[in-house]
Amino acid sequence: MRRYAPLHRLWIFSLAFVLLAFQFANKDLDRAFKALQGQDFTTAERLFNKILLDDADDARAFYGLAAVYAHPDFPHRNAQRALEYLADAEARLPMLRKKEVAFLEKYGITPGYAAGLRVRLGTEIVQEAYANRSIGGLEAALRQFQNLPEVAGPARIRRDELAFAEAEKVGTYQAYQGFMSKYPEAAQEAEARKRYESLLYQSFSRVGTLLAYRQFMEAHPDSPYYGQAREAYDRLTYEEAARRDTPEAYQEFLRDHPDSPFAPEARAQLRRYALRLPVRMAGAWGFINGRGELVIPPAFQRAGPFAGGLARVRQNGKWGYIDDRGKMVISATFDAAADFSEGLAVVLTRSPKRGKKPLYRAFYIDTTGRQAFDKSYETDGVRMPIHAFSGGLGAVIDPKTVKLGYVDRQGNFAVAPLFTPTLGPAAAPPEYAFSGFRSGYAWVKDGAEEGLIDPKGVFLVQGKYTQPREDTLVGSLYRQSFRNGLCLVQDRTGGQTFYVDTTGKKAITLPARVVGLPFRDGVAWVRLPVAGQYQLIDRTGTMLTDVYAARVRPFSEGLAVVQREAPAKRVFFYDEVPEGSYVYLDKKGNQPFDFKFHVLTDPEYPFLNGDFNGGVAGVLLEGRQTYIDRQGNVVWQSKETW
Repeated sequence: MRRYAPLHRLWIFSLAFVLLAFQFANKDLDRAFKALQGQDFTTAERLFNKILLDDADDARAFYGLAAVYAHPDFPHRNAQRALEYLADAEARLPMLRKKEVAFLEKYGITPGYAAGLRVRLGTEIVQEAYANRSIGGLEAALRQFQNLPEVAGPARIRRDELAFAEAEKVGTYQAYQGFMSKYPEAAQEAEARKRYESLLYQSFSRVGTLLAYRQFMEAHPDSPYYGQAREAYDRLTYEEAARRDTPEAYQEFLRDHPDSPFAPEARAQLRRYALRLPVRMAGAWGFINGRGELVIPPAFQRAGPFAGGLARVRQNGKWGYIDDRGKMVISATFDAAADFSEGLAVVLTRSPKRGKKPLYRAFYIDTTGRQAFDKSYETDGVRMPIHAFSGGLGAVIDPKTVKLGYVDRQGNFAVAPLFTPTLGPAAAPPEYAFSGFRSGYAWVKDGAEEGLIDPKGVFLVQGKYTQPREDTLVGSLYRQSFRNGLCLVQDRTGGQTFYVDTTGKKAITLPARVVGLPFRDGVAWVRLPVAGQYQLIDRTGTMLTDVYAARVRPFSEGLAVVQREAPAKRVFFYDEVPEGSYVYLDKKGNQPFDFKFHVLTDPEYPFLNGDFNGGVAGVLLEGRQTYIDRQGNVVWQSKETW
């Protein structure tokens, strides 16, 4: 038994030593935390490190060092190092006994404290990295605190902010592209994309070639600048077509760019090439196109406008028809001829009957020159028994009843001849009491009543009506049917003027003593009771402008001829008025250009009435036949006076 006594005493001594060491350690920890509370950081750090030399797994000492290095007043404060100590402490926290945990809680070190400290230290690290404008530092913080949203969220926001600022500093589309690729969730992504798209488009537009724009459109079909690129591409293509300035060039452009914003201009140029306008040169008539280029040499005694692809011309005292190349496609065998309409034209040939006045045979021909159907009608050449086709029907005066009806293309009456054909005495020049069919209706006179009928002869509107015939520059020998979906009607009993729509309902009613004119180009003139005052209205009856004028013409392609002063006298269809009395006005009442001209209202010369057709209008300028464009530029002018 004696021989074991030393071992027994050794065990007792070791236990006593451990207890003594533990007692000293607790005292050192207590002193260290008190030193920390008193901000004696040097003592606290020394004591905590001393404890760890004795026990490297003492979580309490690690918590203490974390608190030291996290304290804002510690001269050697280091947030990252504090976090490392905090991690070491939390790793060893399960090893602490209840008494040791209670010791920590005595100094305020709880699980909540540790979590709050981690957030505070993480926030400081993020702020420091942001202050140093370190994207890398913020990226590291994001990785370190990825599971701590209170830190990771602000870190991500500041990182995106710095990265976007860096892209702004570089200022290239590649920089913004890199930003979007790396930070697709950034709040600045939309702005970065906007700038990327803009700078990318600018890089191509600076080159400014067809190839550059085409490459941009092919590579970036979803770009918000695709439309601008397409417009620029179309513009350059159109400019190339305009530089070549040939029909083929414009046709190629329209084939490849049918929806281009420049397509209307290309079509307008083609129309001007295709136009055939009668001109008198050295006493003979030929044709120019809308560009003023002679396309059919002057070889005719008279000429009319092209209609339905053909134009009537007189050669050797007879009338025939030519095509747009000047080829005589219907021989000149007629004593008189009218323009084609819906594939048919009215012509006259001398009747073999003899009398005091020459008699003629009137009939319809087709575009081959053949008689359309086996019927003809006698006429003195002044009061016409047959009239142009419109709406699939032609107005014909039945020789047996001397009443007006409408025939189809086979010559059969589709609308029975029941209507009064003319107005006024038989000896006077004819003023026809009917119109052709437009929008499915024609104006007719039935005894004391007038109105609109359909192709079956059924009245849509009927009553003691008429149509006002102002002393205008219209120059029509016929009543008017629908234009722009409205028809002009005047009540003979009260004199009130109104417009009806295609259902027969009154669409616009004008005030008493206000007289309207037919619609055209979406507008109509109305004459006020005040002498010389006109207003322009739209299809709703809204007044657009008012002018003072002696007479007005309907609008065509956005412009209208207005005669400012009444004529001193009239020679045939030519008004002798002071120079400068005629002007063009737009729909706002503005005068787009200013020069002195006259117009003719003779139905034989419709190409000199000032109306625009295909962007060109015919007028008399300084007594010479002239064609102008919508900007007032002279396209062509005769060398001889009219």
